[in-house]
Amino acid sequence: MKIQLILILTVILFSCGNKKTRIEVKSASTQLTIKLNDSTFDRNEFDRKFETVKWLCKYDEIAWVTTDEIQIKHHELMKDLGKEWYCFEDTKNNWHALYGKFENNNYRPVIHFIVDSSNQPKPSLEEIDTLTLNSYGRAIYNANKLFSKIKDTLMVNVGFNQFIRQNADNTLTVYILPAIQQDNIAVYGGEFIYTFDSFGSKLKKDDSYFQGNFRGYKTGSEEEVILNYSEFNNPTLGSIFFTWYFKDYFPKVILYSRKARSSPFRHQEDNSFYWVHALMDENP
Repeated sequence: MKIQLILILTVILFSCGNKKTRIEVKSASTQLTIKLNDSTFDRNEFDRKFETVKWLCKYDEIAWVTTDEIQIKHHELMKDLGKEWYCFEDTKNNWHALYGKFENNNYRPVIHFIVDSSNQPKPSLEEIDTLTLNSYGRAIYNANKLFSKIKDTLMVNVGFNQFIRQNADNTLTVYILPAIQQDNIAVYGGEFIYTFDSFGSKLKKDDSYFQGNFRGYKTGSEEEVILNYSEFNNPTLGSIFFTWYFKDYFPKVILYSRKARSSPFRHQEDNSFYWVHALMDENP
């Protein structure tokens, strides 16, 4: 899909002050880069994080349709549920959502949904192996214990969503990100990412980041959203997630990192979105 020149001219507005720009269209793909001299913005790193962001968005979609199903048709089960619910995709590209509780070092599932390509959740009696049940439940349980040390210090009540993913080396990564709040405020400023061993027991890596306070924008407003992550050469996973997830909620969302201005743009032909990066030139 070729990129129209008018979009290139629009993106130049991202550049700042008297810094020089040199435009380069890297390829006829879904991303456009305004390439500036001597930038350390790592496009490959951004793309890797964006692949995870797309997965997080799909996970969030599965979580929405299954939690809605519980509230509408299985509300009586909610009293038996803990915080340790999770979703995963099987080898047939079907998504599973399990709701239950982790206690006494074991995960007790209460209800299990399978969501196929039509996005319709159906209760399932399919058994999930005990190792998977316990490992995922344990990882989420341990992640929430770590996160509670931070959450308990917050001066405001912020809601969060949790995600879990099994990595290629069988480790488990739990992502805890701000949710859209009950008053329709989209919140950013913190992301809590914990990677555990394959059993969900031992913390292997902590990639959490917190700006010290949370900020937000009222969804549906005509306000242009600016995310300031200028302390980083490359944006964080959570900031990319916010920018992409809320692209339809605001006229424009611009993500500022030290070396780039990144924003999703809508293609006029088919309404699809793609990233535009305007990179900063440190030379006058």
